[in-house]
Amino acid sequence: DHSATLLRTCATGHARQWAFEELTTAVDIVLCIGGDGTSFEIVNGILSRPDAADIVENVALAIVPAGSGNGLSKSLGLGAQEVEKAVAVAIRGNTTALDIVKVIQGSATWYSFLFVAYGLIADCDIESEAYRLLGPLRFYIAAIVRILAKRRYRIRLQGFAHKEFKDLKDSGLEQDPARSVDSEFEITGFLACNCPWMTDEFLSAPKACINDGYFDVAVGLGSMTRWEMARMLLEAEIGRYVDFPSVQYFKTKQVRLEAVGGARPRYPFDDLRRMGTFDLDGEAFAADVPLDISMHTLQLRVCC
Repeated sequence: DHSATLLRTCATGHARQWAFEELTTAVDIVLCIGGDGTSFEIVNGILSRPDAADIVENVALAIVPAGSGNGLSKSLGLGAQEVEKAVAVAIRGNTTALDIVKVIQGSATWYSFLFVAYGLIADCDIESEAYRLLGPLRFYIAAIVRILAKRRYRIRLQGFAHKEFKDLKDSGLEQDPARSVDSEFEITGFLACNCPWMTDEFLSAPKACINDGYFDVAVGLGSMTRWEMARMLLEAEIGRYVDFPSVQYFKTKQVRLEAVGGARPRYPFDDLRRMGTFDLDGEAFAADVPLDISMHTLQLRVCC
């Protein structure tokens, strides 16, 4: 026997406000019909509460994919068109833990379940908002523009690499102690992923697990060629780009990301309002203050 209450969100921030102010432990499941942006609002509303620990212990999150990205639902085994399956999963009520990444920027704190990006992927995601009516095709259009008009960004990255892949010594085995990272260098793009799938068509972190206590970091160096960028787009569902010589890939629990200067080069058609921003689960944030990215002590329960 199930009863349900329908909430139709009417503006940006409405779902976050509801989750922060009105959600109670009397609710068993929050069924989110929307994209990753709607889920981002609900998750941040819950985890910003003083009683967040009680809420995550008693309330589960279920997803019905209805957005243009749908990375979380894909990582939970739900395709973009599998609405009936998603509802059945929610009704069945089986859950698994979902790690949460805590992101601090100055005095502000956000909670990410999907990805944190800067550079290529962030630019493609945020700039593609101009083509939102085209659905998932918008990402490809933005990516083609960015491949032809390649940008490079300078960052400072600090933290620890707990597991490293590819040509590094341990072939993905956990290191004790973790290798310290502290360097300033030029990149094409940065990705910190909690889930394997960034969208339902982009396997951004093929070794990621939603509840292993780590997030995966992939860094495309400034030496990344346009051909490699094109291959990353063409082979998006395979995730093979992490094996490129120009990509560093490792697991970690904590990094600090600082943008050092803006994009190079700049092009006459660049939209300065959209370029060079941090991207958290599809939401844009100014890159003028560094991000401290770490695993949160709390996990969510998600229907699977």
